[in-house]
Amino acid sequence: MKDFFIKTFRGRQFEFTRVLATSFDPWYHISVNLDNVDVKYRMHYNKAGDWKITVERLPRLLYSLEEEFSELFQLNEKPSNPDYIRKS
Repeated sequence: MKDFFIKTFRGRQFEFTRVLATSFDPWYHISVNLDNVDVKYRMHYNKAGDWKITVERLPRLLYSLEEEFSELFQLNEKPSNPDYIRKS
């Protein structure tokens, strides 16, 4: 599991930092530069087993990437689990 990584989505570089407030509440801090503005927000793991954005006012691009980020985080959280099945 990585605590920090960088990935490019739709031509933009995103920085992801895993934060563990408690063992039951991991979340990811996400940072990206959009139109020369640094945007920072979080995604938390919910009871349904999905990673969700926790703020309401972000550019649409970021919400459109929520599912892709959720899959990325699932893989980061369970990288050595051979029984893990991606959600479709």
